[in-house]
Amino acid sequence: MDKLEILKIYNHNTIGTCIDGQDVIAIGTGIAFQKHVGNKVNRSEVEKVYVFSDRRKLQFIDLMQNCPYLFFQISESIIKKAQISLNRLFRDWLVITLTDHIYYAVERKKQGIPLPNLMLDEIRSLYPDEYKVGLWSIKLIYKYTDVKLGIGEAAYIAIHLINATEGKDIESTKILVFSRYIIRIIEECLGADIPHDTPQYSRLMIHLKFLGRKILGQVETKEDTLIDYKTFTETSPVLKKCLNKIKEFIENRYQYHLNDDELLYLTIHLNRILKI
Repeated sequence: MDKLEILKIYNHNTIGTCIDGQDVIAIGTGIAFQKHVGNKVNRSEVEKVYVFSDRRKLQFIDLMQNCPYLFFQISESIIKKAQISLNRLFRDWLVITLTDHIYYAVERKKQGIPLPNLMLDEIRSLYPDEYKVGLWSIKLIYKYTDVKLGIGEAAYIAIHLINATEGKDIESTKILVFSRYIIRIIEECLGADIPHDTPQYSRLMIHLKFLGRKILGQVETKEDTLIDYKTFTETSPVLKKCLNKIKEFIENRYQYHLNDDELLYLTIHLNRILKI
């Protein structure tokens, strides 16, 4: 079939359609420009097709509506490079988490907001191949955005690749349990459930997975804090209470003391959750 019917329009570059009896999200530069639901588009205009679970689909749509299409194109280029360089497959949702991360990393850089890297040395040592892809990625990002990210972002891109590798299972059950405990503490402090279909929740879960891997491995890292996390907690009693409870829980259960860098990152993610 050379023509596809537009079932839904998300933006100029993204439509909902049906291919081989399956509802999909199709992306193509300007594919929906001056089009309406019910119109047809050429299949040759489709650059990428995604099939997501309902939860991932909502996250993807939210991101598409709030993030320039350029960042999806950058992420797709990085994923293709990683597939070839690392000779592996990645889960479909990598495009969501990677695009989200890159977009906000670029925005933070533009705003002059420095954030420390937690495990740069360890990532370079443990995942050298993924880190090389990360280094290639920050050059690509600079090429298309004129924003030069630091090598710390190369390491974070490497972590996204590792997290989304098909068949990869690095203490996944223990990390899942750890994440659930932290989410439960946060929800108790808020007195409400955190909406799981929000980008804030997704970012928090990615961070908790990363932090959990670090804690379970009892990996110590040097501090590189440029911002005092107490700047945030002093103006928010709820945020301060929640952070203290998480800190106490991790110390008691895992015998691990969060350093200021880790507390800063948690504070940033908690502050986002509070604003939902």
